[in-house]
Amino acid sequence: MISAPIQSEWLKTRKRPLTLWVTGILLVVVVLYPPFMVGLSKICAVDTSQGLRIMIGTPPKEMSSIAQQMRDQVTLPDVIVTTLGVAASVSRLLMVILGAMLAGSEFAWGTARHLVGRTRDRRAFVGGKLAVILGLTLLLLVAALALGLLSGSGLTPVVRDRVTWDFLTPGLFLRLPLALLFAALTVVPYALLAFTITLVTRSTATGLSLGLLTLIIGEPIFAQILASLPAPWNELVYYTPTACIGILKGWMGTLIGGAAPDHVGRSVVVLLGYSLALAGLAFASFRQRELTA
Repeated sequence: MISAPIQSEWLKTRKRPLTLWVTGILLVVVVLYPPFMVGLSKICAVDTSQGLRIMIGTPPKEMSSIAQQMRDQVTLPDVIVTTLGVAASVSRLLMVILGAMLAGSEFAWGTARHLVGRTRDRRAFVGGKLAVILGLTLLLLVAALALGLLSGSGLTPVVRDRVTWDFLTPGLFLRLPLALLFAALTVVPYALLAFTITLVTRSTATGLSLGLLTLIIGEPIFAQILASLPAPWNELVYYTPTACIGILKGWMGTLIGGAAPDHVGRSVVVLLGYSLALAGLAFASFRQRELTA
C-alpha cells in the first residue's frame, strides 16, 4: 500500500533528468546552508573611526551588551508582530512542501471531494485542494502565533512589571484577523507554485524541488538583479513577492501603533494576482489533461 505510490513517483521522476538535477542541487543547498549560516553568524562588522572592520569570531562585549539592551526593551506588542512574521516565514517553507504533496495525495483528493460536495468534476477537486491549502496556511499561522506567544521565546521574557496591557484595545482585535489574512497572503503563492508545478509536470519531486529552489535561491537573486537595474526599471522590484511581503510585514507593525507603509494595497493586489494566476494555471492544466484523456 505504501510502496506502490513511492515506486510510481520514482518511475515518473526517473524519466525526467531535469528533475533529478534539480533535486540534487536542492539536496546540496539543504546540506550546505546550515553550516554556511553558522559560519556567517561568526562574522561581525564594527564601525570604527578607521572605517568598517570585519571580524570573525565571538562579537565584542560592547556589542553583546547592546543586543541585551535591545532585548530588554521588547514589549508584548513587538512580540506579536515579530512572531507573526517568523510564523509566515516558516509557513512558506512548510506550505511549499505541502503544496507539492497535496497535488499527488489521494487523501487530499478525498478531502477536496468532501469540500465540494462529493462531485466527480476533477476541476472541482482542484478547487477543493486550493481550499485545503488556504485552510492549512491559516491553521499553521494561528498555531505558530499561539506557540510563539506562549512559549519561552515569546511571552515569558517580556512580561515584567513595566509592561502594561494598554495596547489590548478593540482596534488590535480588529486588526489581528486582517494581519493573519495578510500573513496567509504572503504564504499562499509559494504553496500554489509548488502545487501547480506538480500538476503540470505530474511529478511531486519536480514541484517540491522547484518550489523550494524558487523560495530559497531563485526569487532573492531575481529581486537583487531587478534592484540593480537603472531607473525606472529598478521599480519592478516592488512587484516581486519578496518586496510585497516586506511591505505587508511593515503593515503588521501598525499593530503596535506605527504608521502603515506605502503601497500596502499594491502589494495585496500583486500577491493576489500571483495566486490567481497560479490557480488558473492549475485549472487549465487539468482541463487540458481531461481533453487529451
